[in-house]
Amino acid sequence: MQNEAAEELLNAAMDMMADFRDDEAEELLEKLIARLKAGMNAQPDDADRYYYWGRALTLLEEQEQALLRFEKALQIQPEHEGSLWETATLLLYELDRPEGAKAIIEQKLLVIQPGYPLYEEALAAAETLIRLKTAKPAPQESADDSTDENAEPTP
Repeated sequence: MQNEAAEELLNAAMDMMADFRDDEAEELLEKLIARLKAGMNAQPDDADRYYYWGRALTLLEEQEQALLRFEKALQIQPEHEGSLWETATLLLYELDRPEGAKAIIEQKLLVIQPGYPLYEEALAAAETLIRLKTAKPAPQESADDSTDENAEPTP
């Protein structure tokens, strides 16, 4: 399957989802996955094939399975930018693992495209989420600690 054809099917599925035609989108994504799988024997080391398979799984909300496909694409082609980006966004926005996303963005994506605004924005989001996860909650004032100067003393 050509990359353009896979991209068109993914875009068509996203359009269907936007129009609340989820069943049709799911059927189209399953067909795409079947086509990608069918071509694996002929081209087992095709990173793009695993990338598009992962994107289809992401749309089907199978994030962990999608990550496995992106990882396979990265084993074949370690600098596969699409797979790096999809992995980072899944870690950041879906799987609550901003540390992993930050590492990918800093060590890989911003090396490939220094200063790229989308990657810089995602890095800032990852850093914010990490700070929020590690921040200690502010001490809360208990009812016993608060005193009202005008309140009558209790006997």
